[in-house]
Amino acid sequence: MVSNNNRSVIDERYLDSLFPVPTLPPSSLSPQRFPGTSVGSVAALRDVLKENHKRWHIFVNRRKFHNHINHRALALYALGASGTSIRKFYDLDCKKQRPTIDTPEAITAANFVDHLGDEKYYKGYAAFFNEEIDAKGAPRVLEEYVFADKFQYQEGAPNHPELLARLTSDVMHSMIHVGYGLEFGLKGMIVEGLALCAVEDPSVKGFYPPSFFSGEQGNLEETTQLLSSLKLDNKSLGRAGSTHAFDVIARMLKDDHLKVGGVRSSAQVVIRTHGVRVRQYAAQWTIDTSKPGEVERKMEELIWTASVIYAVGGYDEEKGFAAEFFLMHIVTSSLFLPSVIANLSPRSQELLLRAYLQTILTWWVARGRPALNIKSFMTSTPTEP
Repeated sequence: MVSNNNRSVIDERYLDSLFPVPTLPPSSLSPQRFPGTSVGSVAALRDVLKENHKRWHIFVNRRKFHNHINHRALALYALGASGTSIRKFYDLDCKKQRPTIDTPEAITAANFVDHLGDEKYYKGYAAFFNEEIDAKGAPRVLEEYVFADKFQYQEGAPNHPELLARLTSDVMHSMIHVGYGLEFGLKGMIVEGLALCAVEDPSVKGFYPPSFFSGEQGNLEETTQLLSSLKLDNKSLGRAGSTHAFDVIARMLKDDHLKVGGVRSSAQVVIRTHGVRVRQYAAQWTIDTSKPGEVERKMEELIWTASVIYAVGGYDEEKGFAAEFFLMHIVTSSLFLPSVIANLSPRSQELLLRAYLQTILTWWVARGRPALNIKSFMTSTPTEP
C-alpha cells in the first residue's frame, strides 16, 4: 500500500516531468524572449503550471470557454516578468476556473475515437498522450494522431475523428497550447494541448474534407458550384504557377457572394453557408515543400497575412484602431507556427499551413471581410511604436 507521503512524492515527480525548466525555442524563427528571467520567475512559472494541471479543467464552463492560465503565465515569463507577477495573475485567474474531474474510464488505443469531443474525458486523454509521448516522442505522436489519415475520416464511423479540424477549431486554442509546449520544451503543455484537441468539437464537420488530405483540393461538384457564380477579371488571376496569400485575399474581396450581411458572424455559420467557396479560394494558394526555403517563406506569408487582417482590417482613419477579439487569435496563434512546423514532416507541414490559411480566411469572412487599405494604414499611423 502506498502511503500518502509516498503518493505526494510520486505526484510531484510526475508533475516535474511534465513541467521542467523551459528550454530554448526549437527554431530561430520562434519569438525571442525578453531579458529578466530569474530563478524566482522560473520557480513561479513551474509552480503555476503544475498547480493548474493538478487543480483545474481545461474548460472554465460547459460552453467550452478555455482556461488561459498557462498561456498568460508563459507569456509573462517570456516577456521577463517577475515571479511575483506570474503568481499574482495566476491567483486572479483562479477565480473563474472549474475544478478538474476524473475521467469515467481510461483512454486506450481501443476506445480513443469513442469519446472525442467529450470534456469528461479530458484527464483520460491527457494520461493517454503522456504515455504516448514518453514512448514515441512528441513529433511522432503529432504525426500519428493529428495529421494521420486514419484519425481524420474512418469508413462507416458515425462521427469521424477529424483531429486536424479539432486542432484549429475555436480560434486555434489547441494549436496554441501545443505550440507553447513545443516552443518552451514543456511536455505537459503538449499533453494538455493534445487532450484539449481531443475534447474540442470541429467547427463544422467536414471543414477539411477527405480531398484536403489526399492532395486533391476540392472535387468537381464543389469546383462547379464555385465557378458557376464566380466572376474574375484577367488581372485577378495572379502569376501563373504562383499564388500568394494576398492574391487569394484580393480575389475574395471582389466576391460579393462572401458577404455575411450587416451582423458579424461565427466561423461555424460561415463554414455552413460559404464553406465551399472559402475552401476553394484557400486551395488556390501555392506551396511546394520540395523547394529549399519554401516552408519558411510560406510561413512568413501566413504570419504577415494574419497581421494585416488584424491590424489593417481593424484600422479606420477617423475612428482609429479597434481590436477584434476573434481576429486577434489569428495573430497570437501565428506566433507558434515556427515551433510547430519545426517538429513536422514535409507532408504535415503543408497540411498545417493549408489548414491555417483556410481557418484564418474563414474567420476573416465571418467578421465581415474588413477592408485592407494598406496605403491608408501606412500613411496614417506612426512608424515609431
